[in-house]
Amino acid sequence: MSLPHAAFAHVYIIAEGAALPTAILPRAVHLLSSVVPSVQVTHSLNHGWGSDSLVISIGNNSVTRASIPQGAVDELEPEGYIVTSKRTENGALLVLADGKATAKDEHTGHPYKHGNLGQAYALYFILEELGFAFLHPLAPAIPPHLTLRRLPVNVRESPRWATRAFHYHTQHPLELVDLLEGWGPQGPEDRAGWDSQLPEWALYLEWLVANKQNAIEWVLLEALTWAEFARSKERQDRLTILVELGHSYGIRIGVDTPIIFAQQHSFRLLRNGTGQDKDFENEKQEIHDSIDYVLSCGFDFLGTEGGTSEFTHPDAKKMLDYMNAVADYAREKYNVPTDIKVHCSSGQVAKGFKDERTGEDINFNFLPHFATKNLGVLVHTVEEYALDDPAPTYGNKDFKYLRDFLNWERELGNRKVLFYPETAYWVTVDIDVPLFLPIYADRRVHDLRLLAEDEQNSASKRKMEGQLIFSSGWEWSYWLNDSVAARAVWNPFSDEPTQREAFVRSLRPFTKHLDDHVAAEVEALLADWVHAQQENLIEGKVNGIAPKDIFKRTGHAYLEGWDTWDDISRLLKDWHMPGASVTQSESLDFGDMAAKSRSFGLDPTAVDYKTQVAPLLVEMESRFLALSNRTTALSAKIPAYLKSLWDDVADSARITYLRIRLVHALYEYVDRAGGVYQFLGISDNAKFLDVALHAIKEASHIVKRREVNYRADADRLAGWTGLNKNPTSYSFRYLWMVRSLHLWWRDIGRAVDRNYKPGFMNVINPLEVGLSQGEVLSKAEDIAAVINKLGLISNILDLKSEEPKWPQDIPNFPAAIIERYNLEH
Repeated sequence: MSLPHAAFAHVYIIAEGAALPTAILPRAVHLLSSVVPSVQVTHSLNHGWGSDSLVISIGNNSVTRASIPQGAVDELEPEGYIVTSKRTENGALLVLADGKATAKDEHTGHPYKHGNLGQAYALYFILEELGFAFLHPLAPAIPPHLTLRRLPVNVRESPRWATRAFHYHTQHPLELVDLLEGWGPQGPEDRAGWDSQLPEWALYLEWLVANKQNAIEWVLLEALTWAEFARSKERQDRLTILVELGHSYGIRIGVDTPIIFAQQHSFRLLRNGTGQDKDFENEKQEIHDSIDYVLSCGFDFLGTEGGTSEFTHPDAKKMLDYMNAVADYAREKYNVPTDIKVHCSSGQVAKGFKDERTGEDINFNFLPHFATKNLGVLVHTVEEYALDDPAPTYGNKDFKYLRDFLNWERELGNRKVLFYPETAYWVTVDIDVPLFLPIYADRRVHDLRLLAEDEQNSASKRKMEGQLIFSSGWEWSYWLNDSVAARAVWNPFSDEPTQREAFVRSLRPFTKHLDDHVAAEVEALLADWVHAQQENLIEGKVNGIAPKDIFKRTGHAYLEGWDTWDDISRLLKDWHMPGASVTQSESLDFGDMAAKSRSFGLDPTAVDYKTQVAPLLVEMESRFLALSNRTTALSAKIPAYLKSLWDDVADSARITYLRIRLVHALYEYVDRAGGVYQFLGISDNAKFLDVALHAIKEASHIVKRREVNYRADADRLAGWTGLNKNPTSYSFRYLWMVRSLHLWWRDIGRAVDRNYKPGFMNVINPLEVGLSQGEVLSKAEDIAAVINKLGLISNILDLKSEEPKWPQDIPNFPAAIIERYNLEH
């Protein structure tokens, strides 16, 4: 039988003495059997196996021990592994592996009994070397044949940080939200439909192991409309199944249960609190009862939230009492650790609690500094911005203060400290535009290199516990951000002299499967994308020169979308309302341009479109077109079994170019409709509207092509459900805005109709999203109805249950433009 170099027709696995999590070996056999028909689990080495045979020996058995002594395993950090290879007498390739189990949680002494993750990581390392790729969580890439291109194998690895985890944000209507909340496709009563989704959970758990993660949490939800199920025994049974399946892969399973945080259908530990001291014992009992309900499902850890939302909070002393009541009870009764989010919202202080570093009242988000040591902290940054980037979002200039707080708590050593960054920000900022943003992946590697350097330069040399990644969807190439960020907490490549070289190395889980020259092209291309996005999107540079003030002068501010609630946040901030904050970088609004036109540019404080924004848009359009063309050209060089992944990248790149083309055209359209053009009556802006319409038409074709290739049912990912038809507070799935190109059409509608009212084309019920449900919601609806009738903020509650269709349902949109779009494009 003639085979390519190091390709195999037979695979034998010796697993005697292995302590793998129970699902790992059967899954590995299944994957290998999909490529090679002859896969056997055996207990001994048959020296008659020939050169077409691959033998994998893992764990504490005589075959492994002949090459990997126990002492070498003992020297590893917890969850580290060793893999080596040699030839047998008859030429079979023998790959030997062993790994070290997880240590107990140093803060709680919690024993992790879900199998030896070091051995699991070793086995998945071998699978990757054989050609398997675990990049999209729902679609492992299966090679056409098994081959080891790099021989001999000789790897010894240990993780840089102990906790490597994901927060899957189920407050957003994501791929797995129904499953993780206990719903079937037809609702909470659909048990058969719920059961049918379990294979996707298994795929995600496998992805976590393959990417060297050891924990995951999601947000538990509840709502008045499905209250009977929300705390039912049936739901507990389903959650228990999810937890046990996680344990079968060796993954620790946690759940995020806010205390009084009321946003987006949160499952609150305390629903009936008054905040009065006289009621605290009753409140504490309700908190404990809620924890009992949740932890009876077998969860390994709790996450929670401070405040009533990201931007509001009760009395600081009362909030601290609640924090302690949660963390101490979970630790003392269940030996379960609790971690709390430290948000980046600005303008809140905890009165009476002094920050010893400044002598001033401490940032309210830092209140956990005073909490029980049983409460860990999750230091949370948002969007793509790194800890040392300008970050004009949530009222911040940058996130230096969060880096300082993280290092302060780490050095004190009183509690668990984890870094909690994002790989996507739904809604309006990135994945639902959609935008191709490998800058996310790069910035996550960069952050961990910074924090590793901080640890090395600190007095104690103490390490933080690790990282929890805020994940919000996988399509449109966001699987790339997740896979890079996941691997970075295992190894941030601190030994590389430059960030570019570290980022290139972080791409190896993909590029290792390519021919060397193609891998080099892919790595250079993605690094160039990152460089362009760092300069244009984050720093606002034009021709390499940054503006003196980045306010309304960064590229991301123009690529992202703006919806009603972004507009209202901006309006409230401009009115200097207490607590008002814009949750993304601000752009020059069409309404700002109209106001400037009416004043003929006499306001010296206004951002000038022609001199301060247009050059940035011109450079981005040219630069992103060139990068998109390079991305598309590489498709022909990608192996067939990986091509669907690269097609995703290429389509995402092209639609990102089209987004900036549309935005640039609309700004030119609005600019040339006013000012001196309006005064002289010589506007030539119609041609720019045609450019925008051509861009959105091509984008719609790309969306339709991608939907066919989504890794789950397109309607489940991008459909309109109507309110209360999915567990979240939204009427649509997370890619509905992509399917409808809602944010694009809203920009076109505002430009054409000059409708700058925030309520224009609103599709989100603020009372569901902001306040959840119940008596408070009913009162708020009454107030909002009065506000609407007075016309103060028009149309924000003019929501219909049926799915809107753009452009035909855009209010007051010219029929002639709709007809031209439908017929000419």
